Amino acid sequence: MEIKEIKYTVSIILIVIGLLSFGVLAMNSYSMLDNLETDEEFKGYIEDTLENAGDKTRSATMEEQIDFFSNSVLFIITISVICVLLGMMAIIFLSKRKKVKLVGILLTVIAVLSTVLTLGLGVIASIAYLIAGVITLLKHRKAQKVVG
Repeated sequence: MEIKEIKYTVSIILIVIGLLSFGVLAMNSYSMLDNLETDEEFKGYIEDTLENAGDKTRSATMEEQIDFFSNSVLFIITISVICVLLGMMAIIFLSKRKKVKLVGILLTVIAVLSTVLTLGLGVIASIAYLIAGVITLLKHRKAQKVVG
């Protein structure tokens, strides 16, 4: 039986889709961050929400609410950039066929964590990373069975 070299093209394509999705999430979040402090409509919405909430907000001011939203958006941007960088690293390792099992596990863990940490905003990219991780692990296991 002839041993063929395992190719990870499908995994790499899915990782690129995830990279692009996380990149779009980061760019959209960044554009929203710029608008949070200058958008009068958003400030009006926050004021109305604070008035309607009454005592439930524990006397949070509008500035505190905007700071909270700004920090949340910065957190989502940070998580997205980290996921993009880890995805690039995964592509490099897969193209060189080094530490393939680790890359599969890494992609799976990134998928789960990024979905939770971005509060579901990065779900499309996470699904792409998850599928790429599972495919990578299955192909790696299949290659080990053929060789072993």
